[in-house]
Amino acid sequence: MNVEFDRHGAVAQAVAFAAYAQDGRVREGTALPCIVHSMETAAIAATMTNDPDVLCAAVLHDVAEDCGVTEAELRSRFGRRVAQMVLYMSEPPRSDPRGSWQRCKLRTVNRLRVAGREQMILALADRLSSLRAVDRARREQGPMVWRRLGQANPSMHRWYYASVAEALKPIAHFEAYREYVALIDQVFEDVRLPAPPEPDQFETGGISHAVYQDAGHRQ
Repeated sequence: MNVEFDRHGAVAQAVAFAAYAQDGRVREGTALPCIVHSMETAAIAATMTNDPDVLCAAVLHDVAEDCGVTEAELRSRFGRRVAQMVLYMSEPPRSDPRGSWQRCKLRTVNRLRVAGREQMILALADRLSSLRAVDRARREQGPMVWRRLGQANPSMHRWYYASVAEALKPIAHFEAYREYVALIDQVFEDVRLPAPPEPDQFETGGISHAVYQDAGHRQ
């Protein structure tokens, strides 16, 4: 590694820490170790930035949400900026199981619409890595893949990935974004978008029906 690029070995430390925190964990619906997704996310992010803090956050982006690593520990090991980016990437707990998948994804899309460039890069890297995995899994598992991803309706997955693409348009100049959009078309070629949620399903100040409809521009 270029010493000037990563003077204190922070990215290497982040890789070691993530591997330890995620030891024995596999990606939902697969046998793939979680650290593989973390490393791929960082590799994608590295095509868009050489900021070591962003690359550390890319490697670590699941350790708070999935492994229980605290903000205090992230701050002490990697600094305030990395900790804030990791927490930004962490989805809140789903306390209400009924309909919680959609509410959780709506919150994610709402936040991305007003996110900064660094957060958008992290989100794109994470979602592209996940969508690549979905594409591989659907070829191997067929329709069963959706049940293993927490939402059995593939239309809802298309809505989510398309909504993320809409929110991330400010970084559409990156090759990773173009790959992401092309993969949406490929994975969901025969899947229609669901009907828009009822107004009371949107959170205050959240995504509007217009934005929802925009996300379906490839319907």
